[in-house]
Amino acid sequence: MEEIDIQALRADRSLDNSLWGRVWAAFFSIIYRKKEEEAARRFIVRTLRNHQSGHSLEGPCKLDIRDDEAPAVLAAKYRFLSSATS
Repeated sequence: MEEIDIQALRADRSLDNSLWGRVWAAFFSIIYRKKEEEAARRFIVRTLRNHQSGHSLEGPCKLDIRDDEAPAVLAAKYRFLSSATS
């Protein structure tokens, strides 16, 4: 088994977070300056919604949570089971 350097992973993750934070700030600033605040908000909401819709069903399926329940119940079960298993 390969040994993992935790400190190096933390440094890489910190760099990733810093970079993406700046990229998002730049996107928001450019759209805000060129268009308006509402256009910048719509961009962020649409982008995050697209990302979440692609990944939101994978987690509950992996934990055998039924998808025919109310969204709040599904979210609570997912949060509880994912915390309990990690």
